[in-house]
Amino acid sequence: MIVPSGPSTLPWPQQPSWRTFAGQLFRFYSRKSNFTVLITRRGGTAAVDPVSKVVYLDPDLLPVTDPGVIRHAPGDEHGIRALLLRAILAHEAGHVQFSGDKPPALLGQLWNALEDERMERLMAARYPELAPAFDFLGDTLAEKVSLKWRFDSLEGCLAMRFEHDRAAPKWAPARLDEWADIWPLVQAAWTAPDSDRVTWIAGCILGLLGLDQADERDPFGGLVGSDGAGDPDRQQPGDDGDGTPEGGRSPGGQGSRDPGDRPPPDPAPDPTDILTVGDVEGPARLVASVLRERARPGRTRPHETRGNLDLTRYIEGRSRLFRQRQEPTRPSELHVTWIVDRSGSMNEEGRMGCAVRALHMGIRAAQIADVPVRVIAFDDVVEEPVPFGLSPAAATSALCTIFPRGYTELAPAMRRAFESPRRAGEQHLHIVICDGGLDAEDMAACGRLIGDHRDVRVLPVLIGEAANGSVAQAWQVTFGTLLLAHDHTQLAGVIRARMRAFRH
Repeated sequence: MIVPSGPSTLPWPQQPSWRTFAGQLFRFYSRKSNFTVLITRRGGTAAVDPVSKVVYLDPDLLPVTDPGVIRHAPGDEHGIRALLLRAILAHEAGHVQFSGDKPPALLGQLWNALEDERMERLMAARYPELAPAFDFLGDTLAEKVSLKWRFDSLEGCLAMRFEHDRAAPKWAPARLDEWADIWPLVQAAWTAPDSDRVTWIAGCILGLLGLDQADERDPFGGLVGSDGAGDPDRQQPGDDGDGTPEGGRSPGGQGSRDPGDRPPPDPAPDPTDILTVGDVEGPARLVASVLRERARPGRTRPHETRGNLDLTRYIEGRSRLFRQRQEPTRPSELHVTWIVDRSGSMNEEGRMGCAVRALHMGIRAAQIADVPVRVIAFDDVVEEPVPFGLSPAAATSALCTIFPRGYTELAPAMRRAFESPRRAGEQHLHIVICDGGLDAEDMAACGRLIGDHRDVRVLPVLIGEAANGSVAQAWQVTFGTLLLAHDHTQLAGVIRARMRAFRH
């Protein structure tokens, strides 16, 4: 991993070198290659969505208010940004490596504060270069939140994570006798063998403080967010594998959510969402390879006899051909229409995130292959956020207007797609991305539309884990074909295979 260098007129989130660096950091420390780093303002410093395999990162990162009192603080803005990125993304990756499922309510919020320190110690043991990065991150957060401390013992479970090893700590317990019982348990949680033990210790602490584990209040007064997300495929810490917690966790932050917390529900994604280059470019090039037919150039070639005497041709009196002219071919122009489901059910299981990443891939593939592309979004209302002829940059920005709502009605969207004029020499490909939730009348209407437009190729895609056996069978009967894909990477392969089959 190379830290980007050199001046640029673009903000750092728009510079490919920084986006690539962020993606490389998370892949290296998490040991996972299937997560996307998305730079976006969603009300928090960082977050992990394990369902759609996305890491959300705020482009503003964290403010470094007084570098003079923060350990290992670089002397310039470039160094501060690089170190913050390393610390925050390594923190998120640490939960992927070591953390388990997050309990609910107050128990989970306290567990979150304790688990952060335990996980960071394990990451620093595995990657020694992270120790100063985590110190820098902790001091930065401590300076940010210390003005709001109330000095009660429950708050100390979080505050001492930042302050226990600082030369001049700013937190001290208001009740020394109570804290004398709590402090040994906090230290035990930091060295616990697994997350389940941390859960048990958090329950003991709440018991000593006389607090209800099911209490839904915010125990840290907004200093940290505690709602998180995790990966059900996590392995145990001793497995040396990869895993993600049920609760995304963070080092804390005043007025912001922790790195690792699930972002708050946001029906309208921020227009500054940026996918890392590597996560879209590879699948997009795979799709682009089949979007434009290869033309045969005009040339002359020798006859297969290579000028040798052919006795049969000689007896029949036919002159021998030594060279033949091959006329050039001109491939038909392909127009691609992506028809994406944005109904409310797409908000489940990360389906909308998968679909939007597939659209990013499709627009980039069309740009590479130099073919026209458009996007039609539908629920019970049909809209065309990306018409034919829109520039790639504007098309990518327009995707941010697609979010789940309404109910599913595909036939009007397909009717709008089929209404586009088709000139001689053109081919039209419609790729439908849906979660399969069509009623019988809508499905029948789609079947009739396909029967009336046999000159258009339609590829239906059931995205994510949405399809069951009966749904897939109904789609297969109606559309004549069906593609199943869990994410945009898998979708790229099945589109390429199907397009090759069409042309051969």
